[in-house]
Amino acid sequence: MDFVYDIETYKNFFSFSILNEDNSIEVALEVSVRKNEISRVKACLEFLKKGEHRMVGFNNLGFDYPVIHEVMQNYNRYENMDGEDVAREIYIIAQEQINTGRTGFSKTIPFKDEMVRQIDLFKIHHFDNKARATSLKLLEFNMRSQTIQDLPYHHGNDLETHQMDDVIKYNLHDVRETMKFYKHSKSAIAFREILSAKYETNYLNHNDTKIGKDYFI
Repeated sequence: MDFVYDIETYKNFFSFSILNEDNSIEVALEVSVRKNEISRVKACLEFLKKGEHRMVGFNNLGFDYPVIHEVMQNYNRYENMDGEDVAREIYIIAQEQINTGRTGFSKTIPFKDEMVRQIDLFKIHHFDNKARATSLKLLEFNMRSQTIQDLPYHHGNDLETHQMDDVIKYNLHDVRETMKFYKHSKSAIAFREILSAKYETNYLNHNDTKIGKDYFI
């Protein structure tokens, strides 16, 4: 089964929201001064790995998953820390990932090292091409979503506790909107699954141009 997910990172707050494709499971986990659910994030990933489920996102190969992967690699450090300190550590990881992206060389996790298989709708639809660059907000507009929300607070801020609730709502909203786009993309994903099985090569996050190039080779 596929699970759509998204993360939000602030200096004193981290959220991880996830929704499965039949909408029967929706979870929002938090790491902050008021709670530390990093162990539940780890348990969620272990559940997905054990069940051979896949995680779906929008630019998750370029941001969300490298951050999650790094956090899990250092999990033992976080077990005995309070939530606010863990959130600050995650924020540093997230900023480093953003900065590598600005140079045009985002840190990515090799396919063979993924804890849980990743599907990146941003990659599949070639939105990482400058001429086709599209944000999730523009997709929401094109999908005629009833509400289009922007991140309510600048990511460099320390959040007040009531603001944390707003960010969780925003995080869940993005997950639900990404789910709509995932369902729109199912035929494209199925095509890549067929190619991957037939040629024993990972085509899952290839755009159409890259598929053609690799197929020709």
